[in-house]
Amino acid sequence: MFLTPFDAPFGDVLPDTDRRDTLQGFDGRTVFTLSNDGRTDSVLGFEDGTDLIDISAWDATWAKISVRQISLTEYVVDYLNEERIRLTFDMPAAADIPADGILLTADDFIFAEGVPAPSLQLRPEATAAEKEVIFGTSLPDVFLFEYDGERDTVRRFEIGKDRIDLADYGTSFGALEVTERKVGRLSIKIPVPDAERDLPPDWLVLIDISHQITAADLSADMFIF
Repeated sequence: MFLTPFDAPFGDVLPDTDRRDTLQGFDGRTVFTLSNDGRTDSVLGFEDGTDLIDISAWDATWAKISVRQISLTEYVVDYLNEERIRLTFDMPAAADIPADGILLTADDFIFAEGVPAPSLQLRPEATAAEKEVIFGTSLPDVFLFEYDGERDTVRRFEIGKDRIDLADYGTSFGALEVTERKVGRLSIKIPVPDAERDLPPDWLVLIDISHQITAADLSADMFIF
């Protein structure tokens, strides 16, 4: 259902209808209020610094949602594969564009109070016999790897939230060899553990959720050694 502020029953609050809704903002403050209905909703005309998205019904926190940036003004917000928002900002003035090019932040949301911090999600390899693709969740993930001589891939990695555990290798951040195949896709050569020196190295392909990561974005705090 397509809804505008003229349909809002409570002033600047524009709720969805427990269906697959498109909520359209206009000039002035709008609070887009999303229910926990298992639907994908769209928010259009979101004004940065003015409008808010109320997802307190989701029982979520900033750390429990995943945000995929499609462009400067387009984002997809997911919560536990249950809820999804397709969000489009109004184009801001050039002077108002953040240096990192990311408009959507935690300050754009209203969260429920008292929600406990999410637990870490351990994402280990399923097998040491073949290459694998491991997908991240909307929660903080720790991707756990052990030496197997294969090329594994991590998809939907969230910078600043997820980590990669390479403790089994006895290596360090400075020993990793990182190649930027293209923006959003890094190839990481992991040195072979001392006990496996005669065997081929492991490789990790890292693809972030927004397909924007570069080699310059990689830092030691993204890893566990």
